[in-house]
Amino acid sequence: MIYPLTQFHFFPLSLNMSFVLLFLFLFPIFLLYRSLFSRKSNLPPSPASLPFIGHLHLLDSRTPHHSLHYLSLRYGKPDSSRLILLNLPSPTLVVSTASAAELVLKTHNLAFASRPASFSEGTLVNGTGRSVTFSEYGDYWRQSKKFTVIHLLGQKCVFSAAFRVARAEEVTAMTDHIAANKGEINLSNCFYAYANGVVSRAIAGKESNAQRFRELMGDISALLANGSLYGLAAEVFPGIGKLIAKVSGLDEKFELYNRNWNQFVAEIIEDKKKTANTKEEDFLDVLLRAREDGTAGFDLTQNDIIAIVRVGLFFPLIYTLLLIFKVFSLLILVSLTNN
Repeated sequence: MIYPLTQFHFFPLSLNMSFVLLFLFLFPIFLLYRSLFSRKSNLPPSPASLPFIGHLHLLDSRTPHHSLHYLSLRYGKPDSSRLILLNLPSPTLVVSTASAAELVLKTHNLAFASRPASFSEGTLVNGTGRSVTFSEYGDYWRQSKKFTVIHLLGQKCVFSAAFRVARAEEVTAMTDHIAANKGEINLSNCFYAYANGVVSRAIAGKESNAQRFRELMGDISALLANGSLYGLAAEVFPGIGKLIAKVSGLDEKFELYNRNWNQFVAEIIEDKKKTANTKEEDFLDVLLRAREDGTAGFDLTQNDIIAIVRVGLFFPLIYTLLLIFKVFSLLILVSLTNN
């Protein structure tokens, strides 16, 4: 039996339903086109992953490097590199052999020279500027590295008369302080004051506020300890990491820490501008002069100077303290051996 079309009532589709039908029609075509015409990426092998968590379920109770090494042996390329690609859930290239390390660190070094700033690098060290240590590979990094090596880390600067005088005076001040105290002495405070004096004078020509500097270093230690969960979450799940920081109040602590650091360094810079010494220029003098006359060879903003000084104060201080404790421990060991 044939029914005329006039007996049927056609209801117009809603706009949302139209989009759904269009998606259901185009999505299979897109998948077919992608499978037929797209080039397959030459990526390392990767085991089957789960939605959202990727390969996190493959990490067992062993230490992370042992677990990753086991996965590379099981799923990696059957050659000497044993490269493997994991989603944790961020894409992660596992390098666990000497030949793979050579590929990453030597053969394809430039391809791996830059990476997104991590929690500790971007939030706690760089602040809002670009430091030499954590900048992306490029012209700014090359020029700033060259500038820093010439004016701060070069052999000519390290063994200059000004640096030698600074080291000698800080050693004298430390030994005089130890000799003047008859009772127990906190050697950690003495070593910290010495390291702060040497590093600060190399960067800014005078010793900074040692107590305030130590408080800032204590703040970063506390934030790194309390923010370890956030740091892990921010690396693996950026969205969840931001949520943890917001709920726990860590983001406010990070902002306050960066504000205190920037204020501390900005005061050093302002004091340096007022008491500039053209006879014996330190690293900060050179930075400020290069910014004024444009001789740095790269764009240098106030935030960049603050970031460079922050890193210049932070890492040399840590290295100097480690070296002092290493030498002091060796002296104690020799003394105990002789006795």
